[in-house]
Amino acid sequence: MPPTKPACPLELREKILDLERTGRTVAGLAREYEPTENAIRNLIAQAERDAGIGSDGLTADEHNELNQLR
Repeated sequence: MPPTKPACPLELREKILDLERTGRTVAGLAREYEPTENAIRNLIAQAERDAGIGSDGLTADEHNELNQLR
């Protein structure tokens, strides 16, 4: 199995989310920054769940709690 890349730093994630909210495209952000388009889409979806907008999965807090219970 190929090695995985380290997680995107928090500062970069916040910057990408801010730029996406201002109208930048996911494809353009992927070209300019390291994460792939899919990784950026996942980041946006998680941020929406955390903000209470999306309901298609666990929030980051719920995910952490589940991991602690395991």
